Amino acid sequence: MRARQLLPPFALSIRPSRYWLGLLSGLLLLSAVLVLGYVENLWWLLPLQWVLGWLALRANGWWWRGRLQGIAVDGVGRMHWHYADRTLEVLPRDDCFISPLFIIVNVMAAGRRHSCLLLPDSAEAKALRQLRVYLLWFHAGAETDPSAVVEHP
Repeated sequence: MRARQLLPPFALSIRPSRYWLGLLSGLLLLSAVLVLGYVENLWWLLPLQWVLGWLALRANGWWWRGRLQGIAVDGVGRMHWHYADRTLEVLPRDDCFISPLFIIVNVMAAGRRHSCLLLPDSAEAKALRQLRVYLLWFHAGAETDPSAVVEHP
């Protein structure tokens, strides 16, 4: 038996955010100027700052081949995360954060937690809007599981 379509399917093609690159570059430059200008005896912290900045950029997809490349939601409401070498069917968690400025998507896949930060330039505006609506309003539990019992108090 075919599952009933509950919403129009959509997909996001994710790219590294230039906003994130600019924000981190500005913060690293500002911190370097402040450390060298005001606290000269802590100059040895600069390499640590640069390593942490590089890791933050890499977490957003810069200079990382294994990054998240796409998010797709089918008509039944199942979410799939597409990486370069694999695809994961994931379940959105309740602690996702949705705002007009950014989206933090937290999901579970095979018992592990995965997260993704999406800024306005990380994907097309229409696809980001569809993802916001999906995360805010769609609850997969009762709609996709035919054995689920919904109780109304």
